Amino acid sequence: MRGDPAKLTARSAGPRKGACRGGRARLSGRSETRYNLNTYPQYKCIQMITRTLRPDEWPDAYPLIAQLRTISREAFLASVKIQTLNGYVLVGAFNENALVGVMGCRPVHTLARGFHLHIDDLVVDEQCRRAGIGKALLDFATREAQSRDMGAIFLDARQQAIPFYTRHDFIPHASPSMKKPLLP
Repeated sequence: MRGDPAKLTARSAGPRKGACRGGRARLSGRSETRYNLNTYPQYKCIQMITRTLRPDEWPDAYPLIAQLRTISREAFLASVKIQTLNGYVLVGAFNENALVGVMGCRPVHTLARGFHLHIDDLVVDEQCRRAGIGKALLDFATREAQSRDMGAIFLDARQQAIPFYTRHDFIPHASPSMKKPLLP
């Protein structure tokens, strides 16, 4: 992991003015959201869809996750398989048929935070950043949390990503992130 993590939580789910416009559609039995990103002509992005990835699509997410984490493909796939036992899902953002962003999230219930959604990973392909893809993934997380009556969204942010999250209504959380390594 690069940078110092800071705890953040969402405080508002309302759309911002000028944000990507989306509409819900039902395709293949999965809920999908389509975004028109024509306001970003440099990306030639005609239409983007965000949806939960099927297990057979998890390997397609690895090149993106590898831009964020140092992990082997095999370890990534094994970890996702284990995490799904606790409700973890991978959500993909597709430009036409290309996977350009991915988010891993899971429902959590704790005494301190109550029922909430935790975003473990959010990454947009380096060549597609600043086109609204990260926002679209956060919007997906917000809708998911609201549909489950969750009280908040939490995540650990790298220092350089904090401005992105604060632009999307996340605020620093008072509780610092701590860990105790147990293996060398």
